[in-house]
Amino acid sequence: MERMNPSDFPLLMFEKWMTESSVIVFAAQWQGISIHLTGNVRNINGLRVLLGFGENRVLIDAEKCDIKYAEPREAAEHYREAATMQYESMLYVRLPKSEPFILYELKQS
Repeated sequence: MERMNPSDFPLLMFEKWMTESSVIVFAAQWQGISIHLTGNVRNINGLRVLLGFGENRVLIDAEKCDIKYAEPREAAEHYREAATMQYESMLYVRLPKSEPFILYELKQS
């Protein structure tokens, strides 16, 4: 059995989210502006992931980002309880020379 490269795990999460039609929350803060969008993974083409939020789209080039998987229980202490109640999994995405944003997978009710 071939051993998985840990750097492949975020792309596997995107594939899981797309296959399961998971609801994803895009959360970001830049210079005092907070953005929260709810949508899903629309397409994966190699290392490029297209997220759809209604009519809005976010295209992530995973080759140019640092993406880390996290469990909601690993969220910041002030937010941990709410995160563990609402979310299944999380991906932290950092673009070069930019603030990170977080993608949360909503728990299915």
